[in-house]
Formats: sequence, C-alpha cells, structure tokens
Amino acid sequence: MADYFALLDLPRSPWLEPDAVKSQFARLSGPVHPDRVHQADEATRTAATRRYAELNAAQQTLADPRRRLRHLIELETGQPPGDVGAVPAHVSDLFFTVGKALRTADELVRKKQAATSPMVQAQVMREAVEGVASLQTTVRELEGRRAELDHQCRATGTSDIAALAGLHRDYSYVNRWLDQLRERMLQLTL
Repeated sequence: MADYFALLDLPRSPWLEPDAVKSQFARLSGPVHPDRVHQADEATRTAATRRYAELNAAQQTLADPRRRLRHLIELETGQPPGDVGAVPAHVSDLFFTVGKALRTADELVRKKQAATSPMVQAQVMREAVEGVASLQTTVRELEGRRAELDHQCRATGTSDIAALAGLHRDYSYVNRWLDQLRERMLQLTL
C-alpha cells in the first residue's frame, strides 16, 4: 500500500490543513503534469503520467478527512477500520432528524412529480420551497457537527486508533447524510 502522507511529504496526522495538501500536490505534480511532458518521449510521458496519477490519488485521499482517517488507520494497523455498524448514541439524534427530513423531502419529490395541473404544481412548489428551507436547517446542523469532528480530529493523536476509527465512522455518517440532503434539495428545486 502506498503511503500517501510520504508521497506528498506530509506528516502522518489525523488532521492536515487543506491548503497544505493542495500546496504540496501542486508543488510535486507540477513537473510531471501531462501538459509539461506532452512532447517528451513515450517512456518519460508514461512515467510522468503514472507519477501524476499517484500524486492525484494522494491529494484526493488526504484532502478528505474521512478518507484520510481510513488511510491513516490502514497504514498504522495494516487493515481498514471496522464496519460503520450500528449508529452510536451520540449520533442517533441526528439519525432520526435526518431520517425525518429525508422522508418529508421524498414525499414532496413524489408530489412534485405527480403534479400535472398548473394549480397543483404551484401548490407543490410552495411546499417544496418550505421543504428546502427545512432541509437547509438540517444541513447547517450537520455542517456544525462536521466542524466539531474537524476539531476532534485536530486534537487526536495518531496512536489513538480507537478514536480515529470513531471519527472515521462519524465522518462517514455525516458526509453520507449531507450528500443525501443536498440531493433532495436539488430534486426539489429543479
């Protein structure tokens, strides 16, 4: 397994500043960027393309806290973190809030798709606007939770594998829920 921290010359840490990851990627990938080597011989282009792909994979992994934690745990233990499993107690309140918001949004999406007359469409559109506002409130709550996770990630040491696995699990829930809520918001606004 490639060590993406070493590849980008960054410390093995649960938290990395996004700008530092981006800066290291830009510095290291610049010389092997396909636009810089397009006139080189085939072997040089192939090697540069391979190196650029490795650096890009490292940047993609280390820029995302959940993926970075998974990679760090794999490097430290030799295996990926355990299954996300059951929703922990400190996340269960969000689980119910998000579930309710998604069910409400899904019902509005169904109503919107079924509306055929202009009068019904106008009524559903008003409900959809209210639904989007409600979803935005839930999104803000989840973004606040993700900010808390970022703070915990900054404070957690590399050797505390159990804490890192818990953070990975919590990021997994929060990111998945944010994606689902944003998808429903998009469906309601189109």
